Amino acid sequence: MSAIEFIQRFREQKIRLEGFRHPAVVVFEFGGGNCNRAGSASCKDFCGVPKGKEYDPTLDPSLEMLEKQFQEIALLKPAVVSIVPNGEAVRPDQEANTTWGDVAKFSLKQSRFLMQYYSEKYNSDVINQNQALTSAEKIAVAIALGKNAGLNLSLTTNGNLLDRDLLVLYRKMGLECMNLSYHPPKPFNPERYDPYIEHLIKIANQAIEVGIIPTITHVLTRQNAGTFVALADYVTGQDIFFAVGIANAPGGGFSVNNPAIEPTENQVKMVFRRLLARKLFADRHIRTTIPYLLMAPYLRHWICDQTPDFLHVSIEKSGERLQPQLNVCSEIRSKTTEGCDGCTHQCFFEAQTRGTIGILERNDWWDTFGKAARQRYTFRHPIRPIVSEKTDFQNPYLWGSVLQGISRVTAGLKEDTYWKDTFKRSGVDFETLLDGLIKDATDSQVINELVQAEKKDAEIKIWRQNEVEVTKRSPIFTNWHDAGYLQSRFLRSVYLQLQESGKYGIAVPLKFRNILRHEEPNDFRTSIETILRGKREEQSKFKGILQIISNILSYFIPKVFEVSF
Repeated sequence: MSAIEFIQRFREQKIRLEGFRHPAVVVFEFGGGNCNRAGSASCKDFCGVPKGKEYDPTLDPSLEMLEKQFQEIALLKPAVVSIVPNGEAVRPDQEANTTWGDVAKFSLKQSRFLMQYYSEKYNSDVINQNQALTSAEKIAVAIALGKNAGLNLSLTTNGNLLDRDLLVLYRKMGLECMNLSYHPPKPFNPERYDPYIEHLIKIANQAIEVGIIPTITHVLTRQNAGTFVALADYVTGQDIFFAVGIANAPGGGFSVNNPAIEPTENQVKMVFRRLLARKLFADRHIRTTIPYLLMAPYLRHWICDQTPDFLHVSIEKSGERLQPQLNVCSEIRSKTTEGCDGCTHQCFFEAQTRGTIGILERNDWWDTFGKAARQRYTFRHPIRPIVSEKTDFQNPYLWGSVLQGISRVTAGLKEDTYWKDTFKRSGVDFETLLDGLIKDATDSQVINELVQAEKKDAEIKIWRQNEVEVTKRSPIFTNWHDAGYLQSRFLRSVYLQLQESGKYGIAVPLKFRNILRHEEPNDFRTSIETILRGKREEQSKFKGILQIISNILSYFIPKVFEVSF
């Protein structure tokens, strides 16, 4: 799939009428739940991976089954297929249930790369047909089978045992992207050395070097909310994508029912508003989509519409045999006909809301695609200048602009067919939601809480590079890593001179100037009412056109039947 075709597929508009559109994401899960972090302190409270650290060959499908499933998935023409093997584990230290002789039965386009890898790894130019592949090597073959079926592939793993040799092999097999799940034993502490995040950053940098686009992902819980944005700043400050999901505990196949880990409503609002502001004002590498950051805090019991925007394919054991199972949701599995109580899982939400926020979302997609293309094809550091500095986020004017912008976007969804159905399905009253957003946008206490959170992060101390060395690292969170670039300084100085917000020391990116404009409370409320009135008039005109069409049809159709008979 070409890059342009991929971005067009993912930006495909939501169909308003009955019909099929290709799914955005298909998650392909196989190998059972054999996570090499199972039972760790950060996972055991909400992760239901059942088999612990040991590889279970009886849950790992044959290459023939994998090939067949990839070919069937290809018929759906998804934008991306996310491979989740062995409960996110990549184990180079455990033998798989597949031999190199099994691999030789397939005419893989990547055979010469496999031969080269084997020769370098095992110091032999002749492959031992009876030698077992490691679990990590079998994943490489699975990637090749998926790539040869014409799929755009991503790999989800906790990354603990990945190394550069495997990354080189995976890229040659056809891997495009990778999600690295951050599972620390305790919440991120920005003032202490953290070997878990440092390892993932090392792997992410190696992935970029070989042409794989990595994202470090982390789940927001009640326990880690206090330093979550600091973690995002640290990761994105290294020119690496960062993504966020919300801890949900529906009690399905990969989670346990422990509501105590779910973040509070205020925690989600605080973290998501701060991450959204970074995307809008400072062009940070937050890969999570704008619709999710924008709406997830207010749709904590969001219920999907069961369309094929997101599909989950799993290989599960039935008696003594493995068989594929197609689900809309991995949490409710075969209970899809019964629906669910609602969740806010990032993967489902992002896939099903694609193409529903208009130009704001389209800018988001192109920006993300552009950053990924730059990392893969040119160089590591940004060339497109940012506007806002880190210190700008301690300015109340900025937060007033962000909260007003959230209200404007939400008001624009007033008569949107998709969002009307979504709010109704999820038990959200639109008028109550919008009133709450308007109140927050004009509440100095809400704005001050955001300012104080930014000030707290700005005061983070320098920490040691590791636990034993005495060397110090420069301050991390005092400013953005690219704010000092000549392009950034120049553009910022121009914006501050020409924009109304410049009087308050805030430069607004041009593409978001209409959304992020800052108004006095009375003018702001008037502008919201103008948006709502415009949406009502649009809906009225649309209904009028439909009525005219209906009248014409009712006049001519009987005549047609009269002539015919």
